[in-house]
Amino acid sequence: MIKVRVAAIILSEDKLLLVRHRRRGRSYWTFPGGGVIEGETLERCLYREIEEETGLRVIMGPLLFVTDTISDEEAGVVHIINLIFRAYSQEGAPIVGYGKQIDELNDEMAWIPLGALSTLDFYPPITEALLGVLGHGVSTTTNYLGNVWKTMEGSNNP
Repeated sequence: MIKVRVAAIILSEDKLLLVRHRRRGRSYWTFPGGGVIEGETLERCLYREIEEETGLRVIMGPLLFVTDTISDEEAGVVHIINLIFRAYSQEGAPIVGYGKQIDELNDEMAWIPLGALSTLDFYPPITEALLGVLGHGVSTTTNYLGNVWKTMEGSNNP
């Protein structure tokens, strides 16, 4: 099975907006975003997912990263293609649970200082590449990082 997920890098000063997920007894942070619905454009999906999770309306910026998540589940291989865009907030502040998408899997949203990113359990684990791009100004060059999603301890899946 192949899925496509879009996500947004949203910055405010030196802080990054992240969503905390809980899955299989683990807790980790990720960019806000979600799966593309068949027939939906990447842009429309990004707008929908960000508004559902954060209440923010954003403007899509450049595609910065493409990663693969390839996990071996009991029912077969799951392959997720992650498309990570820079996005710019149009107005307002994020609202936890705005679209009722904050639930048992997505339970917190926070502005995380870039300097603290390396201390978090962050997926996909692209902290070094992210800080490299953000430290040199946002480029329009897309970075394909391959299968960077690491298996969580005690699980075959992310």
